[in-house]
Amino acid sequence: MGLLPPFVPFIYSLLVVACLSSKFLHLAQHEHSLPLAEFLIYLPTLFLQDVLVIFLGRVLLRGPDGGLQYLTCAVGALMAVATFGAAAMQIGFYWETGSQIEWGASGSFLRDPAAMKILLSGVRSVALSAAMLFLIAYLTAPHLYTMAGRLLMVGSGWFGAGNNNNISHNHNANEPAASLDILPTTVPTGDKFGGRSSSRSRRRRRRVSLSSAVVIAVFLFYLRGSRPPVPYDHLASTLPFALSAAFHRQPAHGCPQSAVTPFPFPELVEPARWERPVGQYPGWIPDHDWPLSWPKWLPEHPPPGFSRWANQMKKTTHNKGHKDECEGQTATYNAATDPSKISNLDNELYEQLKTAFDQHSVRIEHIVLLTLESARKETFPMKQGTDLYDLVLDTYTLSNKKKRAAGIDRLSCMTPTAQMVTGEFATNSTGQKNTFADWPWQAEHAEDGGGDGGGINVKGALTGSSLTLKSLLSSHCGVMPLPVDLLEEARLDIYQPCIPHILDLFNSKKTQMKNLQDFQERQWRSVFVQSSTDSYDRQALMTRRMGFDESIAKGMLDDPGSKYYPPGSAEINYFGYAEEELEPYFRDVILAAAENKTRLFLSHMTSTTHHPWNVPETEPFEDYFGKESLKHKGLNAFFNAVRYVDRWVGKILGYLEEARIADRTLVVIVGDHGQAFEEDDRTQGTYENSHISNFRVPLVFRHPRLPRISVEANATALSIVPTILDLLVHSQSLNAHDRRIAEWLAPEYQGQSLARPFKNAQSGRRSWNMGIINAGGSLLALTSAGDPYRLVVPVQNSTRSGSEKVFEYRFTHTGIDPTEKQPLQRWSLDALVAEVGSVYGNDAAHWTESAALMGSWWIDEQKRIWNYP
Repeated sequence: MGLLPPFVPFIYSLLVVACLSSKFLHLAQHEHSLPLAEFLIYLPTLFLQDVLVIFLGRVLLRGPDGGLQYLTCAVGALMAVATFGAAAMQIGFYWETGSQIEWGASGSFLRDPAAMKILLSGVRSVALSAAMLFLIAYLTAPHLYTMAGRLLMVGSGWFGAGNNNNISHNHNANEPAASLDILPTTVPTGDKFGGRSSSRSRRRRRRVSLSSAVVIAVFLFYLRGSRPPVPYDHLASTLPFALSAAFHRQPAHGCPQSAVTPFPFPELVEPARWERPVGQYPGWIPDHDWPLSWPKWLPEHPPPGFSRWANQMKKTTHNKGHKDECEGQTATYNAATDPSKISNLDNELYEQLKTAFDQHSVRIEHIVLLTLESARKETFPMKQGTDLYDLVLDTYTLSNKKKRAAGIDRLSCMTPTAQMVTGEFATNSTGQKNTFADWPWQAEHAEDGGGDGGGINVKGALTGSSLTLKSLLSSHCGVMPLPVDLLEEARLDIYQPCIPHILDLFNSKKTQMKNLQDFQERQWRSVFVQSSTDSYDRQALMTRRMGFDESIAKGMLDDPGSKYYPPGSAEINYFGYAEEELEPYFRDVILAAAENKTRLFLSHMTSTTHHPWNVPETEPFEDYFGKESLKHKGLNAFFNAVRYVDRWVGKILGYLEEARIADRTLVVIVGDHGQAFEEDDRTQGTYENSHISNFRVPLVFRHPRLPRISVEANATALSIVPTILDLLVHSQSLNAHDRRIAEWLAPEYQGQSLARPFKNAQSGRRSWNMGIINAGGSLLALTSAGDPYRLVVPVQNSTRSGSEKVFEYRFTHTGIDPTEKQPLQRWSLDALVAEVGSVYGNDAAHWTESAALMGSWWIDEQKRIWNYP
């Protein structure tokens, strides 16, 4: 028992160590972004909150000598334990990701049981951090407690009538440190034998000390008042105060903004640039209250997904049950009045596609949309010519040719399916293409660009969000997500019809009595499939809102009443099972479509390539790196997960062939987002990480009867819905009624069709790409098609309190620096523009200003058209 320090001093030491270690880490993460001289000047003010916490804790933790002190001691202990736990999580999170926790967003995780599993996945790092803090607190316990007590006694002496010498007489030097618990509350009488000169000297020293303290305090508060709010208010925050943001829940209801934010470039929307309606094209008259025309094919009472046409005709209250009714008209999206809308439907189809359609050789009876979790374009496929490939190859020494050749062979065989689907083939150590004879699926003549290898392969695609569920909205509904944390869209009306909504509308005019030999008259069935949980962040609700009536997810796999219960393997991560558990369900869905003569829209999202990148135990594990393989442990695990998912995608294509519907099925493959590693950037993962490797994704439209086309376009998943509609129309895969609907809807979407040449700009307006950064409400990345620049802007720095996180403006020139190794970062836009101009020239600086204006407008516009409070 002698090894254990007294309880109260130890608890106090735990508070001090946790508070200061968190602050030092906090400052270290931002030291690179601030001018050194300025940082040193304001540095003392950054510890004012910490000093307050340290001395407040010392006053509370004075030892339980009475009832009130028992209470204050309990409060102090609670504050210490909470700070200790938060500091351990903050340090552990940094070890895992290289980033820091935003406590305001973490509250949403704490309220979501499924999300808690993500937090618990890093429990090892948190436990190690806690052990480190615990050890330091143990070693420093008596010293910190005693030191703080003496400082408080000195401070109280300044304001008392006595002096420090008298105070010290009240304590026996042989008493333990705990004797310092009692702060002086009475005025000592002084020594009756002391001389007046000694008394005057002590009073003089006390006045000098007090005056010095006042001067220092005034100076510190002057610095505190004069320092820039951004980023210093954020840097000054300390854990007990910052932690409170996790428990502050913003109101979920309120009135949406009704005012339209003016477009920041009025010269680009002047009447001379307006466009007249032509055919199905609704025209373009931006920034005007131009009503949506009611299409003849739309029923009087629109089905789900088409409510925006009805909403524009009436006033409505957005949030039912709110005390104050929201007055005014519900906002709706209108392509004809969208100042940022650029349509390429006036361009001709690619000549190769037009020829194939004219020959009536392409038939699209079914659609399969595969969303690949954390799919980096560099790994779809993994091949020579990318920085990621070179990074792996550089771990093999040139002198050991045998090992280097074996490494090249392993890399060339990582993603056979992706190679055959895209036509981008890797070569082995002999410079030859592999045959992939042992792979579960083979594309006939894929290496020649014909046969089963056809389709549109988009190079340059970016995700619209590095948060998976927001990305799904773009690919399935053609909408841009909300710039707010997590999936708030799940409780709102989606402002465009999603693919299942459109197919349900097609079904409304079909009956089972018609001749099913004509595939155009068959009904559609929409099914969503994943092996992971759909309870995370309201995904199940969102799936229903997107129009899916059937959904297969982890809950069904775990249901004892399901057809193929129990699962054949254990869960591989905190989301659920490996994709192989879906095999019998996939077969049933695909074979049913073939046998029952129904048209199938099958959407599937993988999850194995999500952190922690585990694969089933039966899957062989490869070591793709040469030397220093331990250093690349995370990336190597990711590569093995990529190989597993690539094999799984091949199996899906094999199921289509088994059902004899492969040559009538359009398969769309897209990544939800990429995945940054320490090898790319000091911050790993997607959370609040703007690195470009989180945004470059594969995008492929595969059909065995389509010619192979490689398209260079900085497009996003917004283009998926209009491209599918375009292909359905021109392949004659719809009857007259459905074709009219598809032709009418295609121009209404914000994305361009990738079956036609992509427009980088029109009439001076750029084609902007917005990328929301996980968790959604903190950062926004902007690019424009045809320009090699990228800007990341804070979403709401100006509205955040000092206890919450703020972010820098970040510019990269992806033409010169494609892997973003040399970003320019500043805390203000003006400073960044000046820096960009000095490094890259006036054109880049002007683009940066334009991008910032566009981002600010877009944030307001998205909240308006989503009717977000």
